[in-house]
Amino acid sequence: MKKSVLSFFLALLLSFQFLFPVAQATGETTDTAETTTPPTQETQPSPQVGTGSNYGIDATGALLTQAQADFDAGAVLLYEMNSGTMVYAKNIDEVRYPASLTKIMTCLLALEHGTLTDLVTVSETALADQDPSGSSAGLIVGEVYTLEQLLYCLMLASGNDAAPVIAEYVADTETAFIAMMNDKAKALGCENTHFANTHGMPNDNHYTTARDVAKIMMAALEYDVFREVYSTSRYELPPSNMREESSILVTTNFLIGTSVTAEYYDSRVIGGKTGFTTPAGRCIACTAKQGDLYYLCIVMGAKTEVTEDGATIYGSFVNASKVLDRGFGDYSFAKLLSPLSPVAQFPVEYATESVVLVPAETIATLLPKGYNESLLQTKCILDSPDGLTAPLEAGQVVGKVEIYYDTLCIASTDLCTMTAVQKQTFATAAVQAVEEIAESPWRVVVIVLSVLLAFLVLMFFLSAWVRSRRRRRRQRRRVRR
Repeated sequence: MKKSVLSFFLALLLSFQFLFPVAQATGETTDTAETTTPPTQETQPSPQVGTGSNYGIDATGALLTQAQADFDAGAVLLYEMNSGTMVYAKNIDEVRYPASLTKIMTCLLALEHGTLTDLVTVSETALADQDPSGSSAGLIVGEVYTLEQLLYCLMLASGNDAAPVIAEYVADTETAFIAMMNDKAKALGCENTHFANTHGMPNDNHYTTARDVAKIMMAALEYDVFREVYSTSRYELPPSNMREESSILVTTNFLIGTSVTAEYYDSRVIGGKTGFTTPAGRCIACTAKQGDLYYLCIVMGAKTEVTEDGATIYGSFVNASKVLDRGFGDYSFAKLLSPLSPVAQFPVEYATESVVLVPAETIATLLPKGYNESLLQTKCILDSPDGLTAPLEAGQVVGKVEIYYDTLCIASTDLCTMTAVQKQTFATAAVQAVEEIAESPWRVVVIVLSVLLAFLVLMFFLSAWVRSRRRRRRQRRRVRR
């Protein structure tokens, strides 16, 4: 009797599993999977699982396209550093002469390998090959300055004479320092950069791109001293062992300094470095801040124009302010993801339940003001191509979630489980089956009828087999007689 009851119970469970199987992971989302759209939109489409393109400083695109806005310069880059968003990119991977933007790398290596209070002597070899047409801080052979003072000569006055002096201090020779510059460029991921000197005078083997300049600038901005120097408009260089009077260094960056002209002054600009040679054109690398937006702007190959009344128009400053106008005027931060809002629901292999996935952190990123919500898309990418497998812990990282605006990936973060998921055992499956049966009485009727039908079919074939066996036995008996 006990065996009969057990057999009936097992048959009941098998019938239940046959009729109502538990969903298993297939690597795809279930019908109830969700993805985030802007908070104002109530309905949420299913997520798309796939791989995303690059974003940030290595982005293959930008929020503002060249078709929407063009600026009169060879290359223009606008990058929002708080969110890591490429806002505008024109010819940013085109190889160009950097002119004195080179000195950003010279300054970076000096800060990385030098001591600001060290005394440095201006050598004859450092000044030996100076081009008289280049910019100069007026250094004299034999003068002694601290490294910090020489950095002001390098960055404010854009002194070509200060660059090799600093190079000899750091690496003994300018040649060795140039090798360090190229090694550092590679380490920073500058794929289209090669330095042939420390100051930026024209050389066929001396080139870079707007994107690479941005990478070098971002590395330099990690130093407090660099941020202090590049944002200074006037600096008093004290007397030296070779001169009795101090001298005033005035920045070549007219966006922050008004000593030469106030025409280009832009209160949003924090600091920067300029560059100019005839083949390079007008160049500037600067940062600007307003509200919660923090931009890095690179302009290379801008024009120099002279008006009818003899005034000079510096295209680098004009275009930098114009592109910053678009950046500050047309874009703002939008909150797109929150750990409190699920983005997907996936089945789990060896489990009787699916798992809800959430972003690891709140994502607020840059978007056009009044952006088109239909262009937003969320993609959930699992670490395992075979899907999720139990057991899973609460808060376990299982992949990443990416947000796209049109075709540009604008944000990414880890994808985590909201709750733990236990591995299914036979006992838990049986208990769940019984609980589900209890919650849905109509299923009992279906299961019982199915079992009875299967029993009747079995009995029918068994009876037929018994009758057939009996007939064969009777036939054998007749033959024997």
